[in-house]
Amino acid sequence: MLAPLLLCAYLLLAAPASRAWPGVDPEEPGSSTAAQIRDMHEKVTAIWQELMQRQAAADGPDAALHAACRVEPSAT
Repeated sequence: MLAPLLLCAYLLLAAPASRAWPGVDPEEPGSSTAAQIRDMHEKVTAIWQELMQRQAAADGPDAALHAACRVEPSAT
């Protein structure tokens, strides 16, 4: 139960931080990090919503849902 909370906290903190990054305009080519964070946030949100819908359909809306995520360093 702690993993989804930590993931959500990270995403909630990372998304606004990427928008408020000093001196970085999201439209500039050098803002790839901000774009990657936004893209990752969108993907994780979509996956989580799909999991919630599947769980609600299978076990009802009050069933517990747990998630874990493995983070590995990037090759770049």
